[in-house]
Amino acid sequence: MKVRKVLENAIPEVTSALLSDFGVDLHETETSVAQRAAIIGFSGEVLRGSMGLVLTPALLEHAHQSMMGSAPDERQLNDLLGELSNQLLGRIKTVLLRYQVEIYLSTPMVLRGINLSVCGSQSGLLHAHFSSNYGPVGVWLDVQHEPGLEVELQPQEEAAIEEGDLLFF
Repeated sequence: MKVRKVLENAIPEVTSALLSDFGVDLHETETSVAQRAAIIGFSGEVLRGSMGLVLTPALLEHAHQSMMGSAPDERQLNDLLGELSNQLLGRIKTVLLRYQVEIYLSTPMVLRGINLSVCGSQSGLLHAHFSSNYGPVGVWLDVQHEPGLEVELQPQEEAAIEEGDLLFF
């Protein structure tokens, strides 16, 4: 299977799984515009690039409230967005490991602005757009690899801890 197809399938699946942990239901849409974005880079032997996560303050406030039981300040909103991007790329990394593709994550960077949006159909850019009860969500992967890179699903070993079952704060 082509690695791009693996990633195209993984983005909606892992994004929905991550945000459902906070009671956020996602529905795929054509575009997404929000006020905050986190960018996190990754590199590996056969893949490298960056991932972006675009969320609204309302969604971040809801997620923080459900995790911590209190209203967040500005710093906590930024920290949470960075952490969610880290967790999302970590889930993508887990999918890739099933195909014996390993990536290493960098530290996320948070951007704030007005009408931040995921770019369109640039070469190498994979993206997914969602609506939710807390506003739009956008995810993109800017991936570089050898043309036509094929990967093969490997037998899966039993995981000691499922994704999302352990939090460190």
